[in-house]
Amino acid sequence: MKYLTILHKAMFYLIANQDLISQNCKLAKDELDPFTKKQVVLTKTFNIANPITSEARKPTIHGQFGLENDSIYFKLQSIIIVSGGILADTDNLKEYIKFKENDYILIKFENNDTLLKLRLDYQAQVSENRSSGMITLNTFAKFNLAQEDINQFTKNKLEMLRFSKDNENEKIDYELKNVNHKDNVVSNASCFLVALSRL
Repeated sequence: MKYLTILHKAMFYLIANQDLISQNCKLAKDELDPFTKKQVVLTKTFNIANPITSEARKPTIHGQFGLENDSIYFKLQSIIIVSGGILADTDNLKEYIKFKENDYILIKFENNDTLLKLRLDYQAQVSENRSSGMITLNTFAKFNLAQEDINQFTKNKLEMLRFSKDNENEKIDYELKNVNHKDNVVSNASCFLVALSRL
């Protein structure tokens, strides 16, 4: 009888906790696609890392979790802002932030030796906007996730993220030092799991 009471309390806590999380969740998109008739879920954008000023080629990175066409993915947006001349040649920078077929990312969590390796699923073209002497380069890539991977994001804070660019034998490392950035990744992953459980 005692064990049943503990089990009921645990289940109540889990349900109440999910409701509490869901009340604070504001998804960027949660709708039925009119063409495919499948659910589209997208979390709010969260900041992962800003570049160090001395590393001009290191993009600012934003993330999102998403579900589209029954596929779960981690969307990463890369932004580079270049100042000093509207006529500057940006071809090299475009190639630098663009992901290619064999590129992948490695994710390291705090107090956890397990590395999460995500392969590229989709890469958007790099867009370029020139105004007032500033050039903004913007692109995003999607990486496939399993639901177990989302669980890792909810249980462990993101510590480091590495972009491994196979074709260029080059890697870009980001260390997450901002506590708010880490907490935003956890809360967005938690909200995403709540949304998935309701589908």
